[in-house]
Amino acid sequence: MRTLNQEESISFLRALAKGINPYTRSECRRTDMLRDPKIVDGIHEVILSFIDLAKKNKVMLQFDRFAVKEIEISDEEKTIGLLAEFISSTSNFSKTRLIRVIQDYLVYFGYLEVKPDNLDHNSNKKFATPKGEKIGIKTFVQTSSNGKTYHCTRYSTAAQQFVISQLDEIANFFNNSIKLSKKKDDEVEEWEIVDLETDENDEVKE
Repeated sequence: MRTLNQEESISFLRALAKGINPYTRSECRRTDMLRDPKIVDGIHEVILSFIDLAKKNKVMLQFDRFAVKEIEISDEEKTIGLLAEFISSTSNFSKTRLIRVIQDYLVYFGYLEVKPDNLDHNSNKKFATPKGEKIGIKTFVQTSSNGKTYHCTRYSTAAQQFVISQLDEIANFFNNSIKLSKKKDDEVEEWEIVDLETDENDEVKE
């Protein structure tokens, strides 16, 4: 049986709340337990608790060190997508998520910079900086088969080696940002509680 995603689960609950069978889309019988408000509320609370747990317990990035040693560095220049694809086999993160994490790390430490791309309606793109060029990251103009020019960023053998050598640091960088995010979330929640208590005290004084 296919697992429902968050959006489908919410749609499922809304149907139940209206007394409609979410699978057949027909109205449930009055005696059907799916029309019992207590059951619907119970399912709703369980799903919300799981959603809240997922937000608080954000997944930490990990790499298999033994698998990392087996990564073969290419003699050809690679895009960040192809590089992340090789690395993803050693990690608990998907290729798409690794692209974002690696690029965030490289931007933070000055190997890449985000700026408007004049060849793509000034949309923000990531370009190699002089520091990035020193380790083998290159951004250059390329022409597609249909004659359109665009900026392309490639990672040389040296750049690939650098990224792979920094995987532990990249994981620490990401995981520390998650911890900081959790701390900020906790501080916000605490502030909101204190704020509510203040409001209640003010009302009592009046």
